[in-house]
Amino acid sequence: MNGLKYLGLVAIAVLSYTNINAEMVINPDDNTLWMENGKGIKNEGSESSEDNWKTGLKLLPDPAGEGFIINSNSDVDKLYATGRYVKASPDYPWMVWEVTAVAPIPGKYLGLSMQLAVKDSPYSELAGNIPTGIFVRNVNDRGGVTQESSVYLSIYAYNSKINVKYIKLVKKPDYYVEMKSDTAAQKQKIELGDNVIFKVYLKESAEDVSLRFHHVYVLAQLNVNGEQAVQLKSEDGSDGKVWSATVPLKSISGNSKLLKPGELLIKTVILGGQVKVPVWGTNTYPIELGKK
Repeated sequence: MNGLKYLGLVAIAVLSYTNINAEMVINPDDNTLWMENGKGIKNEGSESSEDNWKTGLKLLPDPAGEGFIINSNSDVDKLYATGRYVKASPDYPWMVWEVTAVAPIPGKYLGLSMQLAVKDSPYSELAGNIPTGIFVRNVNDRGGVTQESSVYLSIYAYNSKINVKYIKLVKKPDYYVEMKSDTAAQKQKIELGDNVIFKVYLKESAEDVSLRFHHVYVLAQLNVNGEQAVQLKSEDGSDGKVWSATVPLKSISGNSKLLKPGELLIKTVILGGQVKVPVWGTNTYPIELGKK
């Protein structure tokens, strides 16, 4: 995963919140703290600006009128990073973004990171392969945000044009997957032998929901307990909107001894519902795999 080193992680920065430029939509509804939808998006700020995306990686309004384009040609311009300060709150723990198209530069290293600088939040890095779909991260599952504050939202990208429909911070997403265990919070990790609970929440009813697993590096497929997929069952009384499975964790394939928060990509495959694109979740606790 050497390529991911170039994506890096922005150091945690907490400043008093003052103002967010009108380019970013603030509280469009009760469920959303803020949303970047690309309207009038610009790269004109300094490193410490709370009003604009800083000069660097090019963010352009999508000519189609919805969302924005991350335009990276880092081999030429050496411009691969941008960011801005945004509001954070313990009442809004979920960061959600949707990638609708990816056009890589052939033969070049491909990478994308969208990271909110919250203590103990899962990494949000993709290297070598960037899928489309809805990405959902509980950035405060481990309690890094205890009060309303301002934190740094960074975007790193390499050698591609990536269409993003939105980035937003919400109380509850329309679609999301959780990976839990009864002892994760106590131990601050998941390890072999734990009973892992996978649960998917949907805005609308579905007919079937299953999970596939990948590593963030080149989307390498990972098998859980020797199987490519975990089949979920609709919970009683949920009308097909909540699906779950409890799995005694015996193994996860691959060479990793440890999957850091955010390194396990969980692809939610939903059939018969309204959402027509993959929903991607992740692990919020480290997973120790007992490998030597």
